[in-house]
Amino acid sequence: MNKAKEKFKYIKRPAWLLRLHRMKSLLLTYTFPSRAGYYGSCWAEWERRIQTGHRAEAKEIEERYGKWGKRLAESPARDPSFDLDELAGEDYWQTRRLSNSMYAALVVSLWADMEEFLKEMICIYNDVLSLAKKVPYKFGPIKEFYCKTMSVDIASLFDYSVVDALRILNNSFKHNDGYYMPKVDEAHTHISQALLDEWGILVEHKESDKSDKPDEPDKPKEIDYTKLPIENLVLACNAFCRDLLTKVEPELKRHTGAKPEAAGEIRV
Repeated sequence: MNKAKEKFKYIKRPAWLLRLHRMKSLLLTYTFPSRAGYYGSCWAEWERRIQTGHRAEAKEIEERYGKWGKRLAESPARDPSFDLDELAGEDYWQTRRLSNSMYAALVVSLWADMEEFLKEMICIYNDVLSLAKKVPYKFGPIKEFYCKTMSVDIASLFDYSVVDALRILNNSFKHNDGYYMPKVDEAHTHISQALLDEWGILVEHKESDKSDKPDEPDKPKEIDYTKLPIENLVLACNAFCRDLLTKVEPELKRHTGAKPEAAGEIRV
């Protein structure tokens, strides 16, 4: 009898709440797992694949050019018109470039999932309140929607600085060829200096890239995506989404008049 009541109680839940709980379960278990679930996640598996591939390719380059060098040493009469060290350096640079792009792809995928989550929450909110508002496309208007319509300040949520850095890293790879190009008068283009110091992802300039004029900035710095702590990024997304959900769900219930005991909290 109790089981029948529980089932009936579940069926009576509003459609928006079922939709929210399904999204919450998938999001916090698979998309942005907690520390307990991270090492079995797709993020951890793909990072392992990238690292394994990079090591295998680097080893193959070392062995290949080692054999060639040995053959040349055994045949001093040969005078090759190419520099083995230079060729090996070019091959290793290509390997590093590909690994860097693969790490950047993880960043792009993470941000795509985060953006989808933020927009899906807005869709649910619009459905609950029967609003005809369009879902914002850019992050600035998305933040504004949450603040003005849902009374949620996204910038105050857990690990917001990391999530915002994820957005900038995504844009840097897609639009700036992997270079960090913040604008002095636009705060939304800057990654927290504390995070930059912690991650050490900006490639130091060569002397030729530095400006010798006080009023002329140095060339933009390239981002080394391979140095990013992917696990920390995923866990930050988890914490951010959890915090957002705890603030948005009560707001939705307030508008619909749903009672906590009727809604049934789902903890993930």
